[in-house]
Amino acid sequence: MCFTLSQASVLGAGLECSEYVHTDDTGARHSGKNGYCTVIGNEWFTFFASTPQKTRRNFLSVLQGNAPIYVLNQDAHQYARFL
Repeated sequence: MCFTLSQASVLGAGLECSEYVHTDDTGARHSGKNGYCTVIGNEWFTFFASTPQKTRRNFLSVLQGNAPIYVLNQDAHQYARFL
C-alpha cells in the first residue's frame, strides 16, 4: 500500500510540475497472460504502470490515477446530441 501511495504521488507531482511528458507502452507476457507496461515521464520523473489492457480508456485511467477527470463543455454537449 505504501508503494502505491508513493507511486501515485510521483505521477501527480511530475504532471503538476512538468511542461511536457513523454509516454510509451510495451507489451509483455506474465504467467502466460498478455499485459502492458505504460511509461509516463520526462527528464525529471518516470512513472510505470502495469495493466492488462492497451486501450485509450486504459491509458487515460493510468494518466488520471485515482481521480478521473471529465470535461462537459460545449463541444461535449454537441457531440452527445449526435449519439
